[in-house]
Amino acid sequence: PAQVAVPNVVGLTQAAATSAITGAGLVVGTVTTQSSSTVPSGSVISENPTAGTMVNSGSAVNLVVSSGVAQVPAVLSFNVLFGAQSYNLTGSTRNRLPWQITGIRVVFSEAITTGTINSLSGVSATAFTGLGTNTLTWGITPVAQGSVSLMLLGNGPDALKDASGNGLYAGAGFSQAVKVLFGDFNDDGLVNA
Repeated sequence: PAQVAVPNVVGLTQAAATSAITGAGLVVGTVTTQSSSTVPSGSVISENPTAGTMVNSGSAVNLVVSSGVAQVPAVLSFNVLFGAQSYNLTGSTRNRLPWQITGIRVVFSEAITTGTINSLSGVSATAFTGLGTNTLTWGITPVAQGSVSLMLLGNGPDALKDASGNGLYAGAGFSQAVKVLFGDFNDDGLVNA
């Protein structure tokens, strides 16, 4: 059979690449997609065999086409929980507040399907709920006073990932500093730890 050179279709749209390949006497083989932050969605990232390779007429050229930038989970809100109580602060009545953080609740941009109780580091987690939703909650050993640096893992065995396997902030994870200040948690009118 006659030999033809594989045309260079990298950077072309999938339709333009198909035209160039068939115009050279070849056929389009397997087309797969891959996310890319540099190649626009619908354009060819790579081809196999590579451009310029001499192949038999009628041979297949496989394409990898960009699906655009991958949607990766991001933190929308990071909340600290002070027990399960709520307080109405209007009026002059003093309320005894539990000056201890008892949990962390995080809302993500995507549903998180992979993660463990150890996906949160910096505190001692005692409970973990919410996998399969976009809201995860960790119960923690109460923190009464001090500075705490918390980390949500984006890679490793305890990584938080969405259903497509994308790690939190593309695997970079997320950190949040929390400072629990002095307060009157025993309701005696004196501010203490």
